Amino acid sequence: MKATQMAVLILVCMTMVLVSASAADQIQLYINGKHVVVTDPSLFMHNDQVYGPVRVIGDAMGAQVHWGFGHVQLTVSLAGKEVHFGLQECQTRRGKSCVSLRKLAEDLGGTITWTQDHTPRVELTMPAP
Repeated sequence: MKATQMAVLILVCMTMVLVSASAADQIQLYINGKHVVVTDPSLFMHNDQVYGPVRVIGDAMGAQVHWGFGHVQLTVSLAGKEVHFGLQECQTRRGKSCVSLRKLAEDLGGTITWTQDHTPRVELTMPAP
């Protein structure tokens, strides 16, 4: 009986460690100093770039996001600037269009900073809408 209880306790502890480790590895996003929660899908790395769902990130920036040309081009507009993404530049995760945060920020006149102290973190500094 004690062996069974000990095995259950060890299993519970291992599960808690794995869950907290995966949460700590998630990339955090800050736009103009404000933390933006990005889930379903979370931010992810692709070809050494951070990608995320364009609708969630665009809305958090105060940008306009729309599809054009028969749903083959995605356009994001902010503060008089536009950035265009073709289908080949988008990644699809959980049915959502995800784009490179570097391209998104820099083409709209913003800057991007990556830090990785305890938790990976992306900071976007964007012009006012």
